[in-house]
Amino acid sequence: MKKILSLVTLLYSVFLTQGYIIDDPLPAPTVALYNDNDNVIELTTESIKQIGTDKSIWMVEFYKHWCGHCQRFVPTWRIVADSLKMYEPHIKVAAINCATQACEDYMIQGTPTIRIFNPRNIPYWSELPSDWSAQLYVTNAKSVLRRFYPEINMNSPYPVVVPVTTARPPVTTKRPSNTVTYESKPDKVHQDDIEKAIQYALTTEIPMKPHMHYPEMSALYKFLDSLIKNTPNLKEKMKNFLISLREWPQIMGFTSITGKQFKERVKELEEFYKPFSQTAEDFVYCKGSDPQFRGYPCSLWTLFHALTVNAESVVFQNHGMAVVNPVAEAIIGYVDNFFSCKDCARHFISAALTMIYPYSDKDTIFWLYTLHNEANRRLAGDTTEDPQFPKIQWPSSKNCPQCVTERYNYMTGRVERVIQFQIVVDYMKRIYGEENIEMNNLIDEQESLKESCLATIPITQREQCNKLMFP
Repeated sequence: MKKILSLVTLLYSVFLTQGYIIDDPLPAPTVALYNDNDNVIELTTESIKQIGTDKSIWMVEFYKHWCGHCQRFVPTWRIVADSLKMYEPHIKVAAINCATQACEDYMIQGTPTIRIFNPRNIPYWSELPSDWSAQLYVTNAKSVLRRFYPEINMNSPYPVVVPVTTARPPVTTKRPSNTVTYESKPDKVHQDDIEKAIQYALTTEIPMKPHMHYPEMSALYKFLDSLIKNTPNLKEKMKNFLISLREWPQIMGFTSITGKQFKERVKELEEFYKPFSQTAEDFVYCKGSDPQFRGYPCSLWTLFHALTVNAESVVFQNHGMAVVNPVAEAIIGYVDNFFSCKDCARHFISAALTMIYPYSDKDTIFWLYTLHNEANRRLAGDTTEDPQFPKIQWPSSKNCPQCVTERYNYMTGRVERVIQFQIVVDYMKRIYGEENIEMNNLIDEQESLKESCLATIPITQREQCNKLMFP
C-alpha cells in the first residue's frame, strides 16, 4: 500500500514538474455545455490562469451557455476534442463559459471565440474563425504540434472521429419530462425579467468589450438614456444608478474606456445605489426548461419590447425631417456593439437593414415585433429551441386571433396571412404596458426602514429624519 501511495505521489510531482495541469472537475451547480462524458475540459476563472505556465498546447472555446451559436457549435468542438485526444498531454481541448466565469482579461469580442494558447504563452495565443469544420481545427492543431513538439510522430492517419450521439447531453441538468407548449400559455411579462436583462447587460455583457471608443461610447450612452426614459416601473434608486452611469464618462472627460473600467464603475454604483436589491435571483417568465434555454436572450427581447411600448409618443424632427426613433436606435446600437452572440447579432442587424427604420412610436413597436418574429421563423425547429417553448409566429392565434387574418389572393391563387398593424400594436401595448407588468413581492429593507421611521414621527420632522437616515 505504501508503495502504491509513493508511486501516486511521484507521478503527481512529475506532472507538476512537467507543467501539465491536473484537471479538476467543475463545481456541481455550474452550468456548462459539456459534461464528464466529453473530452472537452471545462475551465473556470481560476483554472484558466494555469494555462500561462503550462507546457501543453491549449485549444480553448470561449462561450456563453445561452448563446445559440455556441450551442450549435458543441458537436464540432466535441469532435475536435475526440480527434486530438490521442495527442494528450501535449495538446488539450477545453472550453470556458463566460456567462458564469470571468473572461474580461481575454478581450473576447463575441462568442464563440476559439483560441490556441501555445506552451507557456510563447507567443501568447492565436485566434481561429468560429465557423470552421472540425477537420480544419484538427489540421491547424497538428501544425502547432509540429512546431512545438517535432518529436511526435505526426505521420499517423487522421484520428478517427467519434460520432456525436444522443447519449451525451449538452448540459449537466435534465429536461423536465412534461412538455407545455408556449401556445397554450397566456402572454405575460414580469418586471424581474426586465430588470435582470438590465442587470446582465450592465454587469456581464457590456464589460466583455475590451475597448470602447466613439461608436461604442455613443451606443452605450443611447442605450442607458433609453433605459432611463422608457423602462416601465423604474424605481428611483435604479434610475439614479442609470443616470450616474450614463453621465460618468462625460463628467470624467473620457473619450474611451475599457470594459474593465466600466465593470468597476458599475460595481461601485451598484454598492452605493443597490438598484437590483428587489430583483429576483432567477428569471420568471423567461426561465427555460434547461439553463441554456431562454434566460437572458428572452429577457432582452422583453426589455426591448417594453422600451418600445412605454416610450414617449413623439416623432423627433431634425430640420423638418423625421429621424430614426431613439428607442430603435438604442436597440440597434446595443445589439451591434455589445450583444456577444456573434451569429445572433449578425442576423438581427441583417434583418433590420432590410426594413425601413421606424420613426413614430407605433412604427417602432411594429418594427421590433416583425424582427422578433423573423428570428422565431429562422430558429423554429433549431437545436437551440426550448422544447417547452417552441418558436412560433407570435402572438399565437389563441392569444390574439385578430392579429393575423387570412385572405385569398386571386392573383396568386393562394391564401395569404395578413398582419393587422393596429391590432398588433394595441396587443403589444396591452401586454407590455406598465400597468399590466407583474411585480414581485420582495421587500426593500432600506425602503421599509425609511417608511417605518417616517410613519412614527410628525410630518414636520419627516424630512429631517429622511436626511439623517439616508444622506
